[in-house]
Amino acid sequence: MKLNNQKRWGKVWSAAAGLIIYNAFTAVSYSADNWQFPNGAVFKESGKIVWEGEIINRKEVPYYSGFASDVIHGKVISTVSNSYWGVVDGYHGVVLEPGIILTFSGKSNASTRGYNVLVEYQYKGEPKASSTQNDVYINKDSWIYKYEAILDRNNTQDRISGDNTYRATNLQVALYISDSVKPNTYSYSGDVNLEVGNMRVYLNNHLTFKVAPPIQCTINTPPKIDFGKVNIWDWKGNTSGTPGGNRKDVLGVVDGNFTINCTGDNGAHTPAKLTLKGTIQTYTNDLKMTMDATGDLAPATVRASIKSIFAPCNNGGTQFGPGTKTPPGNEVDLGELTVGPHQVPYRFSLCALGQGFKSGAASATATVTIDWE
Repeated sequence: MKLNNQKRWGKVWSAAAGLIIYNAFTAVSYSADNWQFPNGAVFKESGKIVWEGEIINRKEVPYYSGFASDVIHGKVISTVSNSYWGVVDGYHGVVLEPGIILTFSGKSNASTRGYNVLVEYQYKGEPKASSTQNDVYINKDSWIYKYEAILDRNNTQDRISGDNTYRATNLQVALYISDSVKPNTYSYSGDVNLEVGNMRVYLNNHLTFKVAPPIQCTINTPPKIDFGKVNIWDWKGNTSGTPGGNRKDVLGVVDGNFTINCTGDNGAHTPAKLTLKGTIQTYTNDLKMTMDATGDLAPATVRASIKSIFAPCNNGGTQFGPGTKTPPGNEVDLGELTVGPHQVPYRFSLCALGQGFKSGAASATATVTIDWE
């Protein structure tokens, strides 16, 4: 039987590559006319907004003569390479890379006589663009313009002359980092700014931060649970005396340990659980096996027990599906993980299905994942 490892970041991390545990980090805001990102910040948390810029309220009334469409609009501009307008875990904004997004809130209002464009930004939703006198068009990901709320194309050649009003009301930017983001240092060159007509609110030209949980763990799982060659006709545990035996007769047992090793800040800890999942054969504690040559049902199943070890092919142990229990029968409470090594014992049993004899190689695949609060 092969145990394949599932790579999942965030609350669930790869059984092979490591368990990442996040502790709280308090983000710091800086007061300025523009948004000052704390370059070099270390974020020890994910799955939430980790930083918010200062709320900005500003008004400018410049004289302007020219085309209305050039200055009556609301835009989000980014020259960060490969950035785009998108959604991460429900947050809308400029995606810097998968799982990392700059999101906006507050109002942008550009107006003059006969023309205006109001944009209401919201973290968890698309911006709402409107005008009291004109139709508004929305463009996304047009070159450096990641989001544009612009005037009706019929007004693009209309000329205006006089004072324009650009007003920013409670404008704010935030950085959201998904649980899927790996610990690393992230750095982005390029401008990110929000335009209210010709008034601009900028972020730093070079955004740099580090995602570094206070504790990092690796778990070693065997790439293969190998029961070796089994005599399905005549073996000591055959209780029927006939080929194939009775269901749950023990054909083989493999015992071992999942080894978890955690490094990080002293005192860091978190509750964790392990989940075992595979294709079941009738019962949730039986992992279905198939013949390698034909894909037919094999004359055996696999049963497991993890942490608390049961007798081979026992009805107890860890299931391969959730079943109807609470907590699910395929979950194992690992308790608190702390800095240092941890051993989690396991037992996998090869059990007769009790449905006759077949010869040849057979296999099954199960997935081990770990998640935490």
